[in-house]
Amino acid sequence: MLGIESEAQLSRDPLAGGLAENFAISEYLKVRWNQGRDARVHFFRDRHGSEVDLLISKGDKLVPIVVNSASTFTASHIKGIRRFRTLACDRVSESIWFFNGCDRGVVDEVEMLGFDDVAALGWSFVFGMNMRSS
Repeated sequence: MLGIESEAQLSRDPLAGGLAENFAISEYLKVRWNQGRDARVHFFRDRHGSEVDLLISKGDKLVPIVVNSASTFTASHIKGIRRFRTLACDRVSESIWFFNGCDRGVVDEVEMLGFDDVAALGWSFVFGMNMRSS
């Protein structure tokens, strides 16, 4: 419907970020529903524009996830996670930033994972696997 036929077109499209978010969230929902589980999906946005795309319940903890089509990290990408962690205090377990890049690691207690990691992990970390031990 958008006329996007190549990766190059997608990378330049102004809707790339929204498409990435929707894809990641729909993949998560698909996994939950195929396992016969409730989705228990939420998001966070405050009046200052701080946003978390996906809040997942993991026991009594929350996992804030931001999905971004960017290929490199800037501090502004995890502004929403930082804000949410401040408000939620000890209710946050892992924090994740999914992006379209190759770098991996942890920045400000936020795990950086590429889109290819979503496919490899199959969202299994949400159901009990500690990402750092995988």
